[in-house]
Amino acid sequence: MAAYTRSNGTGHAVDTLYDTLQVRGYKVIVDTISLDFGIGSKAEGLAQEFGTTGALIEFDGTTKMIIIGDAHALDINTIAIRASRVLGGDGAIDSAGVAQYVTVTALTTLFGIS
Repeated sequence: MAAYTRSNGTGHAVDTLYDTLQVRGYKVIVDTISLDFGIGSKAEGLAQEFGTTGALIEFDGTTKMIIIGDAHALDINTIAIRASRVLGGDGAIDSAGVAQYVTVTALTTLFGIS
């Protein structure tokens, strides 16, 4: 059998987050207001808002929320708009991923998410 040298691509790279299933991760930082927790809280409202499209949701207990969810339904602006409205904001996009009370970024690594 003849030898074949692979020619399509360079293989997996270090420090690269691969996205192959239309599932993406996002970090939401709540600015200028405090999250509260428990029944009827702001955190519960956010969890309910993203519960249908967020496969995994976690809060750090202060100002951060991580969502791993459906990339067909979620992007940084959609999350910012929805989260802002849940938190009592106007839901208007100020810049990419930024709305009143929230800043949203897409995860680029799973190591050191904070």
